Amino acid sequence: MAGPVEIRAAKRPIRVAACLAVLVASLALLAAPAGARSSRTQAVGLASSVCASVSPAAVSALVGYTVPAATLSLRRIPATSKNHGISAVVTTCTFGTASSMKAVLKDVTLVFEVTSRSLTLSAVESDLKAAVVGSTMRVSVTTYPSFGVPAVYLTESGDGIKGTSIAAFVGTHEYSATVLEPIAPSKLAALAKLAASI
Repeated sequence: MAGPVEIRAAKRPIRVAACLAVLVASLALLAAPAGARSSRTQAVGLASSVCASVSPAAVSALVGYTVPAATLSLRRIPATSKNHGISAVVTTCTFGTASSMKAVLKDVTLVFEVTSRSLTLSAVESDLKAAVVGSTMRVSVTTYPSFGVPAVYLTESGDGIKGTSIAAFVGTHEYSATVLEPIAPSKLAALAKLAASI
């Protein structure tokens, strides 16, 4: 499934959300007021215990610029008919300050998600195809066989901003990395592997 596809956020099933939530959130954050951007630091205390498993130095070495310690976001998604009856716990560690529009572009986001049922690559691709409808964001999705487990490589663009992400699926676990700066796919894959240790 190569080439650009368009995703309608309102109809995305949970599997699509698992793949694209970080990209959409990062790009949407660019348009948010400064106060809204700074509110994502709500769980700084928890970040020291959860996100500390990934060092900022390891992330910095891969992206080529210095990132601060991560901030944590933890979401529990209940099972509903709209998300195929799959519940999830999503742990997000964001390495960045979000203090300005320029700073947001340097954010690195690592996500580890545990779902109530296994996610397969074919199911994710099927959900992406089902969700294709008009949107202002353009999304390109391809499989990423070099990862070693089922994975997808995503690019999303809109309003002159482009983000990239790799999401891997292993049973009931999904882990991903997202950046808004240009990065080699192999380095993005290395970031996603760091997310598996969250």
